[in-house]
Amino acid sequence: MYPPKSARKSVVTCGRPVMSEAWIDAVPLLGRALVHFLWQGALIGVAAAVLLAAMRRSRPQARYLVGCIAMLACVLAPIATMMRVSDVAPVGDVVVRAIAARGVDTVSTSPTAMFDALMPWLVAIWAGGAVMFGARTLAGLAWIERLRRHAQCDLHGVWQDRVDALAGRMHLPRGVTLRFVDDLASPITAGWWKPAVLMPAALATRMPVALVEALLAHELAHIRRHDYLVNLLQAVVEALLFYHPVVWWLSRRVRAERELIADALAAEAIGEPRRLAVALSELSELHAAPLPRAALAARGGELMPRIQNLLRPATPAAGGRLAIPVIALVGLGLAVYAQASVAPQGAAPATSTTPIVATAPAARALPAPVAVSGPVLAPAANAQAAADAASASIARDPSPSRDHDIVTRDDEHEIERTVEHAMLAQTDAMKTVASAHVPDLGSLNVGDDAMTFDRNGRRYRVTDPGLIARVNAAWRDTQAIGEQMSALGDRMNQQGEVMNRIGQSMSAEANNPERSQAMADAEIALNKAANEYGRLAAQAALADSDATLAARLQKLQGEMDRQSAIISTQAKLAAAPMADYERRMAEASKPMHELEQQMKPLEQRMRVETAAARRKTDALIDEAMSRGLAQPIETR
Repeated sequence: MYPPKSARKSVVTCGRPVMSEAWIDAVPLLGRALVHFLWQGALIGVAAAVLLAAMRRSRPQARYLVGCIAMLACVLAPIATMMRVSDVAPVGDVVVRAIAARGVDTVSTSPTAMFDALMPWLVAIWAGGAVMFGARTLAGLAWIERLRRHAQCDLHGVWQDRVDALAGRMHLPRGVTLRFVDDLASPITAGWWKPAVLMPAALATRMPVALVEALLAHELAHIRRHDYLVNLLQAVVEALLFYHPVVWWLSRRVRAERELIADALAAEAIGEPRRLAVALSELSELHAAPLPRAALAARGGELMPRIQNLLRPATPAAGGRLAIPVIALVGLGLAVYAQASVAPQGAAPATSTTPIVATAPAARALPAPVAVSGPVLAPAANAQAAADAASASIARDPSPSRDHDIVTRDDEHEIERTVEHAMLAQTDAMKTVASAHVPDLGSLNVGDDAMTFDRNGRRYRVTDPGLIARVNAAWRDTQAIGEQMSALGDRMNQQGEVMNRIGQSMSAEANNPERSQAMADAEIALNKAANEYGRLAAQAALADSDATLAARLQKLQGEMDRQSAIISTQAKLAAAPMADYERRMAEASKPMHELEQQMKPLEQRMRVETAAARRKTDALIDEAMSRGLAQPIETR
């Protein structure tokens, strides 16, 4: 127990320093809130998991809202617990004062007292962990700010103009600054009040312009939604409730849904979802170090689900279905708050630690569906045998027959892998098409009449016909190879479309609503008949002879046979087209493999020729500078 407030300022406990009154008041409140959050957080996590699983085909905005509400409930639950405990605390103080006034020794060895004695250490450990995770967040913010402070502006304004145009299309209320850095492998968003996009300089020169523009649109989507600020609040929750795994799981789900939302907004802005998918696929091949949690990057989240969502968006559920899970989660939060905040009314101070256990009648277990075949036993001579057979059938946990399933879970996974393979093949084809042209030369721009390039931080222009012709000749071989790669890429893209259509047909066949409903109805009817059969068989065991029971048992057996036949028929109907789709997918994969084999030597030649052309071009630029053929261009 804790001493009365009048004596708290002079309290010294064994092995602990003198503590102030405020600290003594806060320790039990905070400690109990932290302990109670263990079960409260688990309850919130279970509810959120059920809702998110039910909403897997809903829009990512809906799942994001559920995740945010669940994290808010995690924050409110400990606060509500502290409010409840603080309301009950004055009663305990009165009891302690009365005992102290009568000179009774307050030292107790009960489990509650021992638990109270550990509270300061529990709170100290929690505070240390919160400080550690908070320091990690602050270090990430400092890293981002340092990058922003040392980043370079777009000297020529070309990329800044693209960012401004994208920002206008995405209806951003204020300007966004683009800065270039050398220590990143992916664009990130920095700042909330004055946002900026930090772009890796190497990425801007190595990746095609159209793909870089798609990544910039993704970062602008984060800025439009104020995700930087929300991400900071999320990091604060992680630091305060670091000890509960549900908080980290919810945080990961919220971040994953946030990336899907930003992808959708970016795809809408550029008008080509597949272009963003190709850009993300390119980023996935960059083996970069992990970013701080405070950074919002285009390569955040799991890239494969994001690419899959862009190439084959899930059909959103009806809008009205969103209200049910959201209301349910809000109700859960209110229930947790009510449980923790409402103090017991009219309750006297507790004088006993004996727990009160509430009991409820056990729910009656429903028997599993059974498949019964063979002749019906006559109740007169074989009543007991019928009861034993039915009981044995009901007692065991029958595994459903392979023939009675339209599509098993393994089949569904195999279909998903087949569709994913088709999408990956199509993505690779689009990457080839995007990069099969003349390689991106960074600041170098060569035309028929002029050439521009950057040197020593300035922009230059060359108009000498002879030198321009020599530069074009240096890149002639790469242009020819690029045309061959582009033609192969177009064929790969077409073949990828064929594979994607087959994969979508396989998914549609596996999720045929009419066939699934027929299967569900048959299984329900079979389960109902099996339960009734078991009940009647048990009655038959008690009867010497009952022709009525025998007739009903025979009728139920006929009904179960009929439902089993329906299930078997539906399974056969599903198996035939699926086998045809698998055969077609295998045939469509062969041309794609052949095209990939043809592309590999062209890619190798392109790398060799590009390096040679780059060396020749650098030498020609040096010659132009030395001969005075390069004229500086004034930039804004």
